[in-house]
Amino acid sequence: MIRIKSDFRLRRENVAGNMYLDPATKRIKCMFQVKGRRFHWSSGVSSEAAARDVFWARYQQLFTTGEDTLSRRNSTPTLDDLLVFYEQQGPARGRVSTKTARGNVNQLGTILKVSAGSRWRDLKLTDLTEDRVLSWRASRYKKRGKRYGEDVDLDLNLGLNSTYGAAKDIFGRASRRIYKGNFDLPGNVLDFCSLPSLPQKATRFQTIPKDVDEAILAGLVEQTDGVRIAVELARYCGLTAQEIWQARWEWIVNDGAGMAIDIRYRPAKDKVPAFIAKGNSKYGKVPVSKARVLAWRELLKLPVEEPWTSDYLIPGKTLTARKEVVQRDAAAYLAPFLPDRKKRLHELRKQAGAEWATAHGIYVAARNLRDSVATAERHYTDLVNRPSTAL
Repeated sequence: MIRIKSDFRLRRENVAGNMYLDPATKRIKCMFQVKGRRFHWSSGVSSEAAARDVFWARYQQLFTTGEDTLSRRNSTPTLDDLLVFYEQQGPARGRVSTKTARGNVNQLGTILKVSAGSRWRDLKLTDLTEDRVLSWRASRYKKRGKRYGEDVDLDLNLGLNSTYGAAKDIFGRASRRIYKGNFDLPGNVLDFCSLPSLPQKATRFQTIPKDVDEAILAGLVEQTDGVRIAVELARYCGLTAQEIWQARWEWIVNDGAGMAIDIRYRPAKDKVPAFIAKGNSKYGKVPVSKARVLAWRELLKLPVEEPWTSDYLIPGKTLTARKEVVQRDAAAYLAPFLPDRKKRLHELRKQAGAEWATAHGIYVAARNLRDSVATAERHYTDLVNRPSTAL
Protein backbone atom coordinates (compact mmCIF):
# COMPACT_ATOMS: atom_id res chain seq x y z
CA MET A 1 0.00 0.00 0.00
CA ILE A 2 1.50 3.34 -1.08
CA ARG A 3 0.29 6.07 1.22
CA ILE A 4 -0.38 9.46 -0.36
CA LYS A 5 -1.44 11.47 2.68
CA SER A 6 -1.89 10.45 6.29
CA ASP A 7 -4.20 13.38 7.11
CA PHE A 8 -6.74 13.07 4.30
CA ARG A 9 -9.91 15.00 5.17
CA LEU A 10 -13.19 15.33 3.34
CA ARG A 11 -13.56 19.02 2.62
CA ARG A 12 -15.77 21.05 4.96
CA GLU A 13 -16.32 17.98 7.12
CA ASN A 14 -14.36 16.93 10.17
CA VAL A 15 -13.89 13.40 8.86
CA ALA A 16 -10.30 12.15 8.72
CA GLY A 17 -8.91 9.05 7.12
CA ASN A 18 -6.19 7.65 4.89
CA MET A 19 -5.98 7.93 1.13
CA TYR A 20 -3.61 5.63 -0.74
CA LEU A 21 -2.67 4.25 -4.14
CA ASP A 22 -3.42 0.55 -4.54
CA PRO A 23 -0.40 -0.87 -6.39
CA ALA A 24 -2.44 -3.78 -7.78
CA THR A 25 -5.18 -1.71 -9.44
CA LYS A 26 -3.34 1.64 -9.81
CA ARG A 27 -6.43 3.28 -8.34
CA ILE A 28 -6.61 5.63 -5.38
CA LYS A 29 -8.64 4.40 -2.43
CA CYS A 30 -9.56 5.85 0.93
CA MET A 31 -10.44 4.56 4.37
CA PHE A 32 -12.22 6.57 7.05
CA GLN A 33 -14.69 6.21 9.91
CA VAL A 34 -17.87 8.09 10.80
CA LYS A 35 -19.73 7.46 14.07
CA GLY A 36 -18.14 4.04 14.45
CA ARG A 37 -18.96 2.99 10.90
CA ARG A 38 -15.96 2.25 8.71
CA PHE A 39 -15.77 2.93 4.98
CA HIS A 40 -13.32 1.66 2.37
CA TRP A 41 -13.91 3.23 -1.04
CA SER A 42 -12.21 3.05 -4.42
CA SER A 43 -12.19 6.21 -6.54
CA GLY A 44 -11.71 4.38 -9.83
CA VAL A 45 -9.09 6.95 -10.86
CA SER A 46 -5.35 7.40 -10.37
CA SER A 47 -5.32 11.20 -10.00
CA GLU A 48 -5.21 12.47 -6.42
CA ALA A 49 -7.26 15.59 -7.18
CA ALA A 50 -9.89 13.65 -9.11
CA ALA A 51 -10.05 11.02 -6.36
CA ARG A 52 -10.82 13.70 -3.75
CA ASP A 53 -13.73 14.95 -5.89
CA VAL A 54 -15.08 11.39 -6.28
CA PHE A 55 -14.87 10.70 -2.54
CA TRP A 56 -16.53 14.02 -1.67
CA ALA A 57 -19.41 13.45 -4.09
CA ARG A 58 -19.95 9.95 -2.78
CA TYR A 59 -19.80 11.18 0.83
CA GLN A 60 -22.45 13.82 0.12
CA GLN A 61 -24.76 11.26 -1.46
CA LEU A 62 -24.35 8.85 1.43
CA PHE A 63 -24.93 11.31 4.27
CA THR A 64 -27.52 13.58 2.67
CA THR A 65 -29.80 10.91 1.16
CA GLY A 66 -28.92 7.97 3.38
CA GLU A 67 -28.25 5.91 0.28
CA ASP A 68 -24.84 5.06 -1.13
CA THR A 69 -26.18 5.38 -4.65
CA LEU A 70 -22.83 4.92 -6.31
CA SER A 71 -22.71 1.32 -5.16
CA ARG A 72 -26.40 0.45 -4.97
CA ARG A 73 -27.96 -1.27 -7.97
CA ASN A 74 -25.43 -0.01 -10.45
CA SER A 75 -26.46 -1.56 -13.76
CA THR A 76 -22.85 -2.40 -14.64
CA PRO A 77 -20.85 -2.40 -11.39
CA THR A 78 -17.18 -3.23 -11.53
CA LEU A 79 -15.69 -6.14 -9.71
CA ASP A 80 -13.79 -3.65 -7.56
CA ASP A 81 -17.08 -2.11 -6.37
CA LEU A 82 -18.30 -5.50 -5.19
CA LEU A 83 -14.98 -6.57 -3.63
CA VAL A 84 -14.64 -3.36 -1.61
CA PHE A 85 -18.18 -3.91 -0.34
CA TYR A 86 -17.46 -7.60 0.39
CA GLU A 87 -14.27 -6.90 2.36
CA GLN A 88 -16.05 -4.24 4.41
CA GLN A 89 -19.52 -5.70 4.96
CA GLY A 90 -18.62 -9.41 5.12
CA PRO A 91 -16.76 -9.08 8.44
CA ALA A 92 -19.10 -6.32 9.67
CA ARG A 93 -22.09 -8.64 9.33
CA GLY A 94 -20.31 -11.71 10.66
CA ARG A 95 -20.40 -13.62 7.37
CA VAL A 96 -16.64 -14.05 7.04
CA SER A 97 -13.53 -13.01 8.96
CA THR A 98 -11.42 -10.13 7.68
CA LYS A 99 -8.46 -12.43 7.06
CA THR A 100 -10.53 -14.94 5.10
CA ALA A 101 -12.22 -12.20 3.05
CA ARG A 102 -8.84 -10.82 1.99
CA GLY A 103 -7.58 -14.30 1.21
CA ASN A 104 -10.61 -15.07 -0.96
CA VAL A 105 -10.11 -11.83 -2.90
CA ASN A 106 -6.45 -12.67 -3.48
CA GLN A 107 -7.39 -16.11 -4.78
CA LEU A 108 -9.94 -14.59 -7.16
CA GLY A 109 -7.18 -12.29 -8.39
CA THR A 110 -4.92 -15.29 -8.99
CA ILE A 111 -7.53 -16.70 -11.39
CA LEU A 112 -8.45 -13.48 -13.21
CA LYS A 113 -4.93 -12.09 -13.71
CA VAL A 114 -4.30 -14.79 -16.31
CA SER A 115 -6.98 -13.40 -18.65
CA ALA A 116 -7.30 -9.78 -17.48
CA GLY A 117 -3.82 -8.88 -16.24
CA SER A 118 -3.11 -6.51 -13.35
CA ARG A 119 -6.30 -4.50 -14.05
CA TRP A 120 -8.52 -7.47 -13.21
CA ARG A 121 -10.46 -5.53 -10.59
CA ASP A 122 -11.71 -3.18 -13.32
CA LEU A 123 -13.68 -6.01 -14.91
CA LYS A 124 -17.46 -5.71 -14.94
CA LEU A 125 -19.44 -8.40 -13.13
CA THR A 126 -20.80 -9.34 -16.54
CA ASP A 127 -17.24 -10.16 -17.61
CA LEU A 128 -16.94 -13.08 -15.18
CA THR A 129 -17.29 -16.27 -17.19
CA GLU A 130 -16.29 -19.88 -16.78
CA ASP A 131 -13.87 -19.43 -19.70
CA ARG A 132 -11.64 -17.33 -17.42
CA VAL A 133 -11.43 -20.22 -14.95
CA LEU A 134 -10.61 -22.65 -17.75
CA SER A 135 -7.89 -20.33 -19.07
CA TRP A 136 -6.33 -20.11 -15.63
CA ARG A 137 -6.38 -23.90 -15.17
CA ALA A 138 -4.85 -24.40 -18.62
CA SER A 139 -2.07 -21.91 -17.85
CA ARG A 140 -1.12 -23.77 -14.67
CA TYR A 141 -1.00 -27.07 -16.54
CA LYS A 142 1.11 -25.46 -19.28
CA LYS A 143 3.67 -24.33 -16.69
CA ARG A 144 4.15 -27.99 -15.82
CA GLY A 145 4.52 -28.98 -19.45
CA LYS A 146 1.11 -30.64 -19.55
CA ARG A 147 -2.15 -30.12 -21.42
CA TYR A 148 -5.29 -29.31 -19.46
CA GLY A 149 -8.16 -31.60 -20.40
CA GLU A 150 -5.83 -34.34 -21.60
CA ASP A 151 -3.35 -34.88 -18.77
CA VAL A 152 -4.29 -35.31 -15.10
CA ASP A 153 -2.07 -33.99 -12.31
CA LEU A 154 -3.65 -34.90 -8.97
CA ASP A 155 -1.17 -32.84 -6.93
CA LEU A 156 -1.73 -29.73 -9.06
CA ASN A 157 -5.49 -30.22 -9.01
CA LEU A 158 -5.49 -30.12 -5.22
CA GLY A 159 -4.16 -26.55 -5.30
CA LEU A 160 -6.41 -25.53 -8.19
CA ASN A 161 -9.50 -26.75 -6.35
CA SER A 162 -8.48 -24.88 -3.20
CA THR A 163 -7.94 -21.59 -5.07
CA TYR A 164 -11.17 -21.92 -7.06
CA GLY A 165 -13.16 -22.81 -3.94
CA ALA A 166 -11.93 -19.72 -2.08
CA ALA A 167 -12.75 -17.47 -5.04
CA LYS A 168 -16.28 -18.92 -5.32
CA ASP A 169 -16.96 -18.09 -1.66
CA ILE A 170 -17.14 -14.42 -2.64
CA PHE A 171 -20.30 -15.23 -4.60
CA GLY A 172 -21.61 -18.02 -2.34
CA ARG A 173 -24.93 -18.17 -0.53
CA ALA A 174 -23.69 -16.44 2.63
CA SER A 175 -22.08 -13.63 0.64
CA ARG A 176 -25.14 -13.12 -1.58
CA ARG A 177 -27.15 -12.23 1.50
CA ILE A 178 -25.04 -9.13 2.10
CA TYR A 179 -25.26 -8.11 -1.56
CA LYS A 180 -29.06 -8.13 -1.51
CA GLY A 181 -30.28 -4.61 -2.19
CA ASN A 182 -26.78 -3.48 -3.15
CA PHE A 183 -25.67 -5.67 -6.05
CA ASP A 184 -27.62 -7.83 -8.45
CA LEU A 185 -25.34 -10.67 -9.50
CA PRO A 186 -25.83 -11.49 -13.20
CA GLY A 187 -26.41 -15.06 -14.27
CA ASN A 188 -22.91 -15.41 -15.71
CA VAL A 189 -21.49 -15.20 -12.17
CA LEU A 190 -23.27 -18.45 -11.36
CA ASP A 191 -21.69 -19.97 -14.48
CA PHE A 192 -18.30 -18.73 -13.25
CA CYS A 193 -18.86 -20.65 -10.00
CA SER A 194 -20.43 -23.77 -11.49
CA LEU A 195 -17.42 -25.70 -12.78
CA PRO A 196 -16.98 -29.06 -11.03
CA SER A 197 -13.93 -29.76 -8.90
CA LEU A 198 -11.02 -31.53 -10.53
CA PRO A 199 -9.98 -35.03 -9.41
CA GLN A 200 -7.29 -34.46 -6.82
CA LYS A 201 -4.79 -36.17 -4.60
CA ALA A 202 -6.46 -37.89 -1.66
CA THR A 203 -6.15 -36.08 1.68
CA ARG A 204 -7.08 -38.94 3.99
CA PHE A 205 -6.70 -38.30 7.69
CA GLN A 206 -4.39 -40.74 9.42
CA THR A 207 -5.94 -41.46 12.80
CA ILE A 208 -3.77 -41.03 15.86
CA PRO A 209 -2.78 -44.47 17.25
CA LYS A 210 -4.77 -45.47 20.31
CA ASP A 211 -1.75 -45.69 22.63
CA VAL A 212 -0.56 -42.21 21.59
CA ASP A 213 -4.06 -40.78 21.98
CA GLU A 214 -4.37 -42.25 25.48
CA ALA A 215 -0.91 -40.98 26.45
CA ILE A 216 -1.82 -37.44 25.35
CA LEU A 217 -4.95 -37.41 27.49
CA ALA A 218 -3.28 -39.08 30.49
CA GLY A 219 -0.44 -36.56 30.53
CA LEU A 220 -2.81 -33.59 30.83
CA VAL A 221 -3.03 -33.98 34.62
CA GLU A 222 0.49 -32.52 34.85
CA GLN A 223 -0.23 -29.57 32.57
CA THR A 224 -1.63 -26.11 33.29
CA ASP A 225 -5.38 -25.64 33.40
CA GLY A 226 -5.32 -23.71 30.13
CA VAL A 227 -3.41 -26.40 28.24
CA ARG A 228 -5.68 -29.13 29.57
CA ILE A 229 -8.88 -27.35 28.56
CA ALA A 230 -7.46 -26.35 25.16
CA VAL A 231 -6.43 -29.90 24.32
CA GLU A 232 -9.76 -31.36 25.46
CA LEU A 233 -11.75 -28.75 23.49
CA ALA A 234 -9.91 -29.82 20.35
CA ARG A 235 -9.93 -33.55 21.09
CA TYR A 236 -13.49 -34.03 22.32
CA CYS A 237 -15.34 -31.07 20.75
CA GLY A 238 -13.43 -30.53 17.51
CA LEU A 239 -12.96 -26.79 18.02
CA THR A 240 -10.42 -24.84 15.97
CA ALA A 241 -7.60 -22.91 17.63
CA GLN A 242 -9.37 -19.60 17.00
CA GLU A 243 -12.57 -20.90 18.57
CA ILE A 244 -10.68 -22.25 21.58
CA TRP A 245 -9.00 -19.00 22.58
CA GLN A 246 -12.22 -17.00 22.03
CA ALA A 247 -14.70 -19.47 23.58
CA ARG A 248 -16.65 -18.09 26.54
CA TRP A 249 -18.72 -19.84 29.17
CA GLU A 250 -21.90 -18.24 27.88
CA TRP A 251 -21.39 -20.15 24.62
CA ILE A 252 -22.25 -23.40 26.42
CA VAL A 253 -26.00 -23.95 26.18
CA ASN A 254 -28.50 -26.67 27.01
CA ASP A 255 -30.86 -27.07 24.05
CA GLY A 256 -32.88 -29.98 25.44
CA ALA A 257 -30.81 -32.63 23.69
CA GLY A 258 -27.89 -32.06 26.01
CA MET A 259 -25.14 -29.52 26.39
CA ALA A 260 -23.52 -27.97 23.35
CA ILE A 261 -21.06 -25.22 22.49
CA ASP A 262 -22.92 -22.71 20.34
CA ILE A 263 -20.47 -21.45 17.71
CA ARG A 264 -22.09 -18.45 16.04
CA TYR A 265 -21.41 -14.86 15.11
CA ARG A 266 -21.35 -12.59 18.14
CA PRO A 267 -21.09 -8.82 17.76
CA ALA A 268 -18.80 -6.76 19.98
CA LYS A 269 -20.38 -6.00 23.34
CA ASP A 270 -19.19 -4.42 26.61
CA LYS A 271 -15.49 -4.33 25.59
CA VAL A 272 -15.71 -7.94 24.41
CA PRO A 273 -14.55 -8.13 20.76
CA ALA A 274 -16.77 -9.65 18.12
CA PHE A 275 -16.41 -13.32 17.26
CA ILE A 276 -16.36 -14.07 13.55
CA ALA A 277 -15.57 -17.59 12.38
CA LYS A 278 -13.38 -18.31 9.37
CA GLY A 279 -16.49 -18.56 7.23
CA ASN A 280 -20.25 -18.59 7.63
CA SER A 281 -20.32 -22.39 7.25
CA LYS A 282 -18.23 -22.75 10.43
CA TYR A 283 -21.18 -21.84 12.66
CA GLY A 284 -23.24 -24.45 14.50
CA LYS A 285 -23.65 -26.32 17.79
CA VAL A 286 -21.06 -28.84 18.94
CA PRO A 287 -22.05 -31.47 21.53
CA VAL A 288 -20.14 -31.55 24.82
CA SER A 289 -20.76 -33.72 27.88
CA LYS A 290 -22.02 -32.01 31.02
CA ALA A 291 -19.56 -33.96 33.15
CA ARG A 292 -16.65 -32.56 31.14
CA VAL A 293 -17.96 -29.01 31.40
CA LEU A 294 -18.37 -29.31 35.18
CA ALA A 295 -14.86 -30.77 35.43
CA TRP A 296 -13.50 -27.68 33.67
CA ARG A 297 -15.42 -25.43 36.08
CA GLU A 298 -14.04 -27.28 39.09
CA LEU A 299 -10.53 -27.22 37.61
CA LEU A 300 -10.68 -23.42 37.43
CA LYS A 301 -12.34 -23.23 40.87
CA LEU A 302 -15.47 -21.66 39.41
CA PRO A 303 -19.01 -22.24 40.72
CA VAL A 304 -20.82 -25.03 38.91
CA GLU A 305 -24.28 -23.50 39.35
CA GLU A 306 -25.75 -21.85 36.28
CA PRO A 307 -26.00 -19.22 34.88
CA TRP A 308 -22.30 -18.93 34.18
CA THR A 309 -20.38 -15.72 33.68
CA SER A 310 -19.10 -14.56 30.31
CA ASP A 311 -15.45 -15.25 31.18
CA TYR A 312 -13.28 -17.15 28.70
CA LEU A 313 -12.81 -20.91 28.98
CA ILE A 314 -9.06 -20.49 28.53
CA PRO A 315 -7.64 -18.53 31.48
CA GLY A 316 -5.85 -15.31 30.51
CA LYS A 317 -6.47 -11.61 30.97
CA THR A 318 -5.64 -10.71 27.37
CA LEU A 319 -6.16 -12.14 23.92
CA THR A 320 -2.39 -12.48 23.55
CA ALA A 321 -2.15 -14.51 26.76
CA ARG A 322 -4.90 -16.90 25.65
CA LYS A 323 -3.36 -17.27 22.20
CA GLU A 324 -0.04 -18.22 23.78
CA VAL A 325 -1.73 -20.96 25.80
CA VAL A 326 -3.25 -22.42 22.64
CA GLN A 327 -0.61 -21.78 19.98
CA ARG A 328 2.54 -22.10 22.08
CA ASP A 329 1.93 -24.08 25.27
CA ALA A 330 -0.57 -26.65 23.97
CA ALA A 331 1.45 -27.14 20.77
CA ALA A 332 4.65 -27.64 22.78
CA TYR A 333 2.92 -30.26 24.94
CA LEU A 334 1.73 -32.20 21.89
CA ALA A 335 5.05 -32.06 20.01
CA PRO A 336 6.64 -35.19 21.57
CA PHE A 337 3.48 -37.22 20.92
CA LEU A 338 2.94 -36.06 17.31
CA PRO A 339 6.42 -35.19 15.99
CA ASP A 340 5.55 -35.86 12.34
CA ARG A 341 2.46 -33.66 12.23
CA LYS A 342 2.55 -29.90 11.64
CA LYS A 343 -0.68 -28.52 13.10
CA ARG A 344 -0.85 -30.76 16.13
CA LEU A 345 -3.84 -29.20 17.89
CA HIS A 346 -5.75 -29.31 14.59
CA GLU A 347 -4.93 -33.02 14.35
CA LEU A 348 -6.89 -33.53 17.57
CA ARG A 349 -9.86 -31.77 15.98
CA LYS A 350 -9.63 -34.23 13.08
CA GLN A 351 -9.37 -37.11 15.54
CA ALA A 352 -12.69 -36.00 17.03
CA GLY A 353 -14.14 -35.98 13.52
CA ALA A 354 -12.82 -39.49 12.92
CA GLU A 355 -14.63 -40.75 16.03
CA TRP A 356 -17.90 -39.09 14.99
CA ALA A 357 -17.57 -40.49 11.46
CA THR A 358 -16.87 -44.01 12.73
CA ALA A 359 -19.65 -44.00 15.31
CA HIS A 360 -22.36 -41.97 13.55
CA GLY A 361 -21.38 -41.47 9.91
CA ILE A 362 -19.91 -38.84 7.62
CA TYR A 363 -22.84 -36.44 7.90
CA VAL A 364 -22.68 -36.21 11.69
CA ALA A 365 -18.93 -35.62 11.51
CA ALA A 366 -19.43 -32.85 8.95
CA ARG A 367 -22.16 -31.23 11.06
CA ASN A 368 -20.18 -31.26 14.31
CA LEU A 369 -16.97 -30.08 12.66
CA ARG A 370 -18.99 -27.53 10.67
CA ASP A 371 -17.32 -28.71 7.49
CA SER A 372 -18.87 -29.56 4.15
CA VAL A 373 -19.80 -33.18 3.54
CA ALA A 374 -17.27 -33.25 0.70
CA THR A 375 -14.48 -32.22 3.08
CA ALA A 376 -15.51 -34.82 5.65
CA GLU A 377 -15.61 -37.49 2.97
CA ARG A 378 -12.08 -36.63 1.82
CA HIS A 379 -10.77 -37.02 5.35
CA TYR A 380 -12.79 -39.98 6.63
CA THR A 381 -14.09 -41.98 3.68
CA ASP A 382 -11.63 -44.79 4.45
CA LEU A 383 -13.02 -45.11 7.98
CA VAL A 384 -16.68 -45.56 7.20
CA ASN A 385 -19.01 -46.27 4.32
CA ARG A 386 -21.19 -43.38 3.19
CA PRO A 387 -24.31 -43.48 5.42
CA SER A 388 -27.82 -43.45 4.13
CA THR A 389 -29.68 -40.15 3.82
CA ALA A 390 -32.01 -41.34 6.58
CA LEU A 391 -29.27 -41.00 9.21
